[in-house]
Amino acid sequence: MRRALLFAALAAGCTTLGPEPEAPPAPQGGFEAVSGSAGTATGRATGEDLAVWWRGLGDPALTRLIEEGALGNLQLAQAEARLRAARAERAQARGGAGPSLDASGSATRTRISENGFPFGGATGGGVAGGGTESPAASRKQSASAQAEDTGGAAPGGASSNFPTPGDTINIFQLGFDARWELDLFGGLTRTLQAADARVAASAYELADLRTSLVAEIARDYVSLRIAQARLGAAEANLEAAQEVASLVEERADAGFVTELDSLRAAAAIDAISVQLPPLRATIAQTGHRLSILTGERPGSLADLLDPAPPPVPEDGAIPVGVPADLVRRRPDIRAAEAQLRAATYAIGASQADLYPNIALTGQVGLQSQDADSLFDWGSRTWSLGADVLAPIFDRGRRRARVEQRRAEAEGALAAYRLAVLTAIGEVEDAIVGLREDRLRLTTVEALADKNRRALALARERYAAGLVTLLDVLEAQQDLVSAEDQLAQARGAVTIDAAALFKALGGGWPADDATKEGEDI
Repeated sequence: MRRALLFAALAAGCTTLGPEPEAPPAPQGGFEAVSGSAGTATGRATGEDLAVWWRGLGDPALTRLIEEGALGNLQLAQAEARLRAARAERAQARGGAGPSLDASGSATRTRISENGFPFGGATGGGVAGGGTESPAASRKQSASAQAEDTGGAAPGGASSNFPTPGDTINIFQLGFDARWELDLFGGLTRTLQAADARVAASAYELADLRTSLVAEIARDYVSLRIAQARLGAAEANLEAAQEVASLVEERADAGFVTELDSLRAAAAIDAISVQLPPLRATIAQTGHRLSILTGERPGSLADLLDPAPPPVPEDGAIPVGVPADLVRRRPDIRAAEAQLRAATYAIGASQADLYPNIALTGQVGLQSQDADSLFDWGSRTWSLGADVLAPIFDRGRRRARVEQRRAEAEGALAAYRLAVLTAIGEVEDAIVGLREDRLRLTTVEALADKNRRALALARERYAAGLVTLLDVLEAQQDLVSAEDQLAQARGAVTIDAAALFKALGGGWPADDATKEGEDI
């Protein structure tokens, strides 16, 4: 019977309960190509190109901001701390899965109470005169009588070292305690696997935060450059409006125009001037956001952010690949997949709690009443044993936990599918936005060029008295609007490109996170 139980336990030791995680199928199909004058995107972007996509813009200031953000961003620091915490939690789980060994030692000195529970010896009691003899007196009387009967020797003819009431004793102990919980049903294995998956998820979440940080820095940087370009265009148009006003004054002094023309020219100056304060505020506020993103005090990047035109990506094809590539590159999808693995492993860990838990225990040490004899061979002690804990009745608590873990795994699967669909949608949106903004930029560039020539021609004809001031002011207003649209259109193309690169999973070294997430 005992052998049968042993063989059954050994066989059970090969059992790991719970389902194995299965990666959902990769999405099929392809994306619409992103085309430009250089051709059509039919290939796939390389991992290296995507990892440092911003360098392709050729803007040293942007590159420096992103590098400083990777080092100083405080949200990244929080995510890195969470990753370290997850690794430490995994180390704790691994430590609890194997044998443990503890050392212990103690030295105590104890006095035995004379009025407490008796230790050894005869415990006689007598009743005299209706009174009860005290326990201490009874023990002393019994011990004295026994000593007299045996000639001062303990029963059996041997002297007794057993402590008696009133004695003071010393106990010295030194030893080692060992314990090993057997993983008969794979509960510890599943717990470790779930911990590994949570570490991988934390690593991918950190990578996802990096991609978001890169995209946010790029977006704010381009927005700042757009505001600077709009401010520069507005200031140039303001100067041009002031020149027109001077020309009107000259013609008014000569009696060629009325006061109405002078008022219109002055109003045109005010109409442009009112645009400047909001643009200056936008520039300052965006610079403050960039400082915070890089972990610096707001306003500390003023020297780096001197006015410059916004970077514009080359008008060429961007190889977007296929949706299946997103599953391999997007860190948020891989984090969702890791969370799904962790939730699936947790099912097996909860199922193992439905079965008995067995632990082997052992102790070896030394014990003596005298410190001088503690290390004598006769002071040795040892014990071997096993602890068994089997659930019998818990009102369905353990089975409810299994159902809870199953529901959590189903939720994690839904979260994974949502992450994939969201990623595909972000890529499609970025492709549409980039394509349409490129067309818009081409149109606005042509519009601005025509308005520049129209204003120059109107000013020449006005100076010659061939057109009215209203024609000049209309041409000037058209140019102000076109140049403002041009600055925004150029920046929009860059922002769209940044959004597309982020949607494709760019902005992080995928190989590093793959090693963290899979080779653990």
